[in-house]
Amino acid sequence: MAIGVGVGVLGACAAGGWSQEDRQRLADALCLQEFNVPTDSQDCRCVVEATVSTHGTAREFARSDAPTSAYRAALRDCGFALVPQ
Repeated sequence: MAIGVGVGVLGACAAGGWSQEDRQRLADALCLQEFNVPTDSQDCRCVVEATVSTHGTAREFARSDAPTSAYRAALRDCGFALVPQ
């Protein structure tokens, strides 16, 4: 599964950390559009936390060109697997 939607949505985010607005954009992009889970679900919270914990800032996530093994493992812990492209 590609995560291009999240990268595009977060491309303009601030450089320092993850604001609540960044997290909401991430939830909207990844949970709804990529993983098809509601943004208020435990699955979505897990996806957001997996992303935040493996990417120091929203900008770092936005600039990533491929999921790291740590990110893949964190998402796998949430019950989601990314398919290699």
